[in-house]
Amino acid sequence: MALDLCIHACIQKPRHRLHPPPANTPLRIRIQGPLETTEKLLPDVKWHNIVSFPQPGGVELARLTHEALYGREVHAETRCRLVVRDEYLAWAMSGRRPLSYIDYYGVTFDHLVSPDDPDPEVLVINIIELDSVGGIYSDGDAEIDVAVGQKPL
Repeated sequence: MALDLCIHACIQKPRHRLHPPPANTPLRIRIQGPLETTEKLLPDVKWHNIVSFPQPGGVELARLTHEALYGREVHAETRCRLVVRDEYLAWAMSGRRPLSYIDYYGVTFDHLVSPDDPDPEVLVINIIELDSVGGIYSDGDAEIDVAVGQKPL
């Protein structure tokens, strides 16, 4: 069963004007994190057969992120504007030798960004391992409260 992608409220006072982002504001969005944790959001996606750009999981992660940010499914009108621009694949390493699989993934997509906009506003979301005590990327210094018994990502 997939875990929910939970994007917490802004901790800044006053809140940042793009957190949460208004639905009518053009925005370039990047979400990235450990593949181990990303797989918990999208358990039916296969990540180990790397294909040419974009990874099928990247498109799904963009869709899931868009839904979490804007509180609704991607509508047909918006879907055609939800454009995957870039992805980051971090190859697992053995010493200084890359292995044949990735262990960290990021995808960048546009929400309502005009093709001729050279410098859109950008929102970066880092997926952190709140559910994995002692995980490779977890440092235990989260600035948000975690409810015992829940597994937020």
